[in-house]
Amino acid sequence: MTGWLRSERGASFVMATGLVLVFIAVRLPGLGRFVTADEGLWLRQSGRFLSAVAQGDWAATEVSQHPGVTTTWAGALGYMATFPEYAQVDDEEMSDAQWRQFLRVQGYNPAQILAAGRAMVVLFCGAAFAASWPFAVRLLGRRAALLGMGLLALDPFSIAHQRLLHQDGLMSAFMLLSVLALVDGAQRRSRGALLVSGIAAGLSWLTKSPAWVLVPLAAGVLGWVGWRGTRDWKRTALDGLFWLGAGLMVFVLLFPAAWVGPGDIFSGVVEYALSSAEGSYSGSVFFNGQVYPDGEMGVDSAVFYALNWLWRSTPLTVLGILAAMTWMRHAKEEKLILGTIGLYVFGFALLMTLGVKKFDRYLLPAMFGLLLVAGWGWAQAAAWVEARWGRRWLAGGVAAGVLGLQALSGLPHFPYYLTYYNDALGGD
Repeated sequence: MTGWLRSERGASFVMATGLVLVFIAVRLPGLGRFVTADEGLWLRQSGRFLSAVAQGDWAATEVSQHPGVTTTWAGALGYMATFPEYAQVDDEEMSDAQWRQFLRVQGYNPAQILAAGRAMVVLFCGAAFAASWPFAVRLLGRRAALLGMGLLALDPFSIAHQRLLHQDGLMSAFMLLSVLALVDGAQRRSRGALLVSGIAAGLSWLTKSPAWVLVPLAAGVLGWVGWRGTRDWKRTALDGLFWLGAGLMVFVLLFPAAWVGPGDIFSGVVEYALSSAEGSYSGSVFFNGQVYPDGEMGVDSAVFYALNWLWRSTPLTVLGILAAMTWMRHAKEEKLILGTIGLYVFGFALLMTLGVKKFDRYLLPAMFGLLLVAGWGWAQAAAWVEARWGRRWLAGGVAAGVLGLQALSGLPHFPYYLTYYNDALGGD
C-alpha cells in the first residue's frame, strides 16, 4: 500500500481526492443562509420542469431560452430530495407570493428547497472538477495541475457562483472540462478524451448559449493539430464530427423539449442569444461608480471585463498570471494547452464584451481558464526556486503558501462569498 501511494498514480489519486474534498467542503456549508436575485425564479422554473417531466409533457420542459436545463435539473433534484410531491403540483395560476405561501402551508420553507437545489449544483460542479483533473495533469504537469486546480477550488468568486441555483458556475465548470479534454484528445488522438469533451460541451450548451463558442474553438484546435501533425484531414474531420455528435446527443437526451421539437429548440436558443447580444436589455449596468441605462457603456465597454477580472480575482491569481507571462517563452510541452486557453479566454471575453448586457459573472468561464494559467505560472516559479537553491522542500513550500493564501482570501467571507473583492485593490 505504501509503495502504491509513492507511485505517480497513487500520488495523483491522493492529490485529486484532496482537491475534490476541499472543493466540496468550501461550497456545501451554509447553502440555506442567503438568497440572490434570480434564484427564486430558477427555483420556480425548476418546479415547473419537474412537473412537466413527471407528467410527460415534454414540450413544457422548455422553461427558459438560456436554456438553463442543467440548472433546472439541479433544482428539480432539490425538490425530489425535499418535497417530491411537488411533481404533481400545477403552479401556473399562482403568483410568486401565493407560490411561497403554498410551500409554507405544506410545511416547506422555500429556502430549504433552494438549498437542496444548490447542493445539486455543487455536486454537478464537483463532478466536472474531478473529471478535469487527469486532463490537467497530462497537459500541464502534476505540480501545475495541483496549483491551478487548487487556485480554482479556493477562488472566492468561483466558490460564490458554484453554490447558487444559477447558470454561470455550472457552465464554467463544464466548459473548462470540455477545453481540457479537447486538447488532450487532439494531442493523443484519443476518441475517449474527445467523447468526454463532447459530453461536457453538450452539458455547457444545455446550461447557457454563450457556451456554443466551444464549436469554433474545437474546430480550430483539431484543425491546428491535424495541420501540424499527420495532416490526415479525413481523420481530423471525423474527430470533429464525433465531438460535435457527442455534444448534440447529450443536449437532446437531457432536454425533453428537444425530443418533440428539436428545430424549435435550437432556433429559439440562437434567436435569444442574438437578441441578447444586440441589445434587447431593458436594465441598467453599474460600473466604476456610474450607472449606464440600457447597458449602453460606450468606450467603457472595452474595459468592463478587464477591470472586473482584477476586482474579482485574488492577488495570488494576478501574480500567477504575471509569473506565467514571464516563463511563457520557455514553455514546450504546454504550448498547445496554454495557447488554447489564451484563445479561449480572449474569444470568450470578446464575445461578452460585444454583448450589451454585462455582469461580472459572465466572464467566469474565462476566469477559470486564467486560474489554470496562474497555477502553471506559480509552478514555474516553484521550479525556479527549487533549481536556484537545490531544495525540493522550498518548491513545496511555495505551493503550500500559494494555496494557503488563496484560502485566506476567500474563506473569511463565508457564507457571503459574493462580497469578495481583490484585497490588493481595496477589498470590500
